[in-house]
Amino acid sequence: MSRPKPRILLEHDLDNLIIQVLAAEKLWAVVYKGEPITLRKLSWAVDGEHKKYMRNSSANQANCQNLADRLNHWFKTTDFTVKRVL
Repeated sequence: MSRPKPRILLEHDLDNLIIQVLAAEKLWAVVYKGEPITLRKLSWAVDGEHKKYMRNSSANQANCQNLADRLNHWFKTTDFTVKRVL
């Protein structure tokens, strides 16, 4: 079974790249004990500390569930869950 065709809201053509804004039916997010969270990854290099903020929401529930499972494994807890936002 193939994925349904997305509804395109906006489209912008750059030189060799097309950016499309797609409508999402639902939005899912990973939460910690029912509270919204932000994830940040720190790494160090010769020129100092680098911070990168990670995505923790998606229009696909499976992506969020995989992230919640990984976080629960890393932190040895079951407090990370997936919650429907929209």
